[in-house]
Amino acid sequence: MRKLVAVAVAALCMSGLSVVGASAQVAKDASAPAFGLPDVAGKVHQLADYKGKWIVLEWFNPECPFVKKHYDFSGNMPKLQREYTSKGVIWLSICSSAPGKQGNFPAAHYAEWANKNHAAQTAILLEPDGKVGKA
Repeated sequence: MRKLVAVAVAALCMSGLSVVGASAQVAKDASAPAFGLPDVAGKVHQLADYKGKWIVLEWFNPECPFVKKHYDFSGNMPKLQREYTSKGVIWLSICSSAPGKQGNFPAAHYAEWANKNHAAQTAILLEPDGKVGKA
């Protein structure tokens, strides 16, 4: 359990979000807001599809220096993804880069990036408007 919490905290830290701010806005035992986002192949993943399972929501930007460090150079994140997805954890990597901003690419680019970096998430979801991250 501690490792899973550490994974979620690491994912938040790498995304640039404040862990303190994020936890301060979420009430204990509160449900995450419902959402549905398309993956790189266009399939929509609803959070409700994974009810009752452990889920890691990782926001990432493939151009971010911290993401590059933990994927491209050290391989820490793919290693964690393989470890936890093999135990049934659902790992959803979400890219919230808006059009014209750093990290926004055609969907096929993310699949190529994941393959190159041996990423093992359940799905890469695209959220260019940032609404889910803000919720």
